[in-house]
Amino acid sequence: MKKTTKNHKSSQKNNNPGILRRLSAMLYDWLLCLACLFVFTGIAVTLNQGNALSDKQQPFLNAGLIGVVLVYFIGFWRQGGQTPGMKVWKIHIMADEPPARVDKLIIRFFVVLLTLGLAIIPMFFRKDNKGLHDILSKTSLKMMGG
Repeated sequence: MKKTTKNHKSSQKNNNPGILRRLSAMLYDWLLCLACLFVFTGIAVTLNQGNALSDKQQPFLNAGLIGVVLVYFIGFWRQGGQTPGMKVWKIHIMADEPPARVDKLIIRFFVVLLTLGLAIIPMFFRKDNKGLHDILSKTSLKMMGG
C-alpha cells in the first residue's frame, strides 16, 4: 500500500512541468513572438512609406505590438491549450476549474506583462511550480500525457 501511495505522489509531481521546462517553453515562444513583432513593425513602417513613425503614430504602434503579443498567446492558449513552445516541451495549459475561459487567459497574460515577467518568482518557492499569473488566473500548466 505504501508503494502505491509513493508512486501516486511521484506521478502527481511529474505532471507539473519543472521550472527549467517552463522557462525553455517561454524562451521558445518569446523568440517566435519577437519574429511576429518584427513583421508587424515592418508592415507599419512600410505603410508609413518607409519612414520612422512620428510621435503621434507611436502610441498606435505600441498598442499594435501589445495586440500582436496578446493574440499570439491568447489565440494559441484558447485554440489548443498550447503555444508552439509549450507544444515542443509537452506542456498544456488548463483551468484549475474548467473551462479555461478567455477572461482567465487574459488575466494570466496581463499579470505577466504588467509585472515585467516577475510573476514567475513564486515558481521557485512553491511545490506546484505556480507563478503569480497561474495563481491569479486560476490556471495551471501540466505535462502532456501525465
